[in-house]
Parts: sequence; structure tokens; C-alpha cells
Amino acid sequence: MLLRRTLLVIVGLVVCLAIWLSFATTGFPSALKPSRDEPSATRIDNVRLVSMIPGAPEALDNQSVLIVDGAIVASGDNGSLALPDGLKADDLRVIDGAGKTLLPGLIDAHVHVWDEAELAGYLAHGVTGVRNMSGMPFHLPLIKRIEEGRILGPDLVTTGPILNSPGANAQDNHIMVTTADEARAA
Repeated sequence: MLLRRTLLVIVGLVVCLAIWLSFATTGFPSALKPSRDEPSATRIDNVRLVSMIPGAPEALDNQSVLIVDGAIVASGDNGSLALPDGLKADDLRVIDGAGKTLLPGLIDAHVHVWDEAELAGYLAHGVTGVRNMSGMPFHLPLIKRIEEGRILGPDLVTTGPILNSPGANAQDNHIMVTTADEARAA
């Protein structure tokens, strides 16, 4: 029985080591690393465009949207968008959006970011901006890395730490305060 248990422990340790080595040698998932090989511009054609501009039609069909260096620079009827100066047709990736709808990015104003691996998931689901509640020091360099394009993620705004009073709702990651002066000082 002892031999069997020892063998299971050894096998478990070997499996854990193999998993750890696979992550150690490959690094973060490629979805979190911006690609430098992509064209500098993308045009999405034949798309239904939802507008959030007051007074504008709710949605426009047969539209094109031009994106340069990650920012939307123009939208309009199919075939009406000119390439910006200095941009060649070879630098343009064209996506046929027929049957698809394009809308502005969503903002989630109450998230808790615990790990940078979560960030690409927001983008994959159309969330392009988040407000992180319960901010911690590690969020500040994370914001900088997103802004510099070193990792992919939504625009990230963070709050300060959670202030709480001792009692049933107290958590280890909260700063405990009991007076207004303590709260101001925190």
C-alpha cells in the first residue's frame, strides 16, 4: 500500500512538473501578445453599423469602417472611404462584414481584475473598457503595458483599495477603517 501511494505521489509530481515546464517555456498565451505582423490598417465592408450618436439613425446598412493603427478613423457608405495619406492598398486588410453588425465597444464599469490573463477575454466579448474595483499596486504597471501595446487588453481604469469597517463583510484585501479621518487617510 505504501509503495502504491509513493508511486502515485511521484507520478503526480512528474505531471505537475511537466505542466509547469510547458508554461515556463512557452510563456503567456499568444492571445495576450499583440501581433506585430498585422497590416497597419483594416477596412470592414458591407457591415450594419450601429451608431450611438444622438439624433443619428439607430443603424445603417452597407457601411464601411476604416481602422488605422488600432483606432477607427472613418466610417461611411461602402466604397466611399479613401485611404489616408501614406497608406498603400498593400497595407490594408479588408474584411467582408456581410450579414454582421458592428457596434461600439462595451464598457464594464464594475470588474475585479486579478490576473492579466483575464484581459483578452474582455476584448473577445466586445468589452473595450473596464473600471476595476478594488485596485492594487500591480494594476498600475498593467495599465501601462496595455497603453504601450505590450499586452492586449481593454482600456483599464482602476480605483483605490476597498475601504471597509470591521464586521461580517470584512475581507483580507480590504483596508479597515472605523472613522472618517481613517477613511480620508487611507
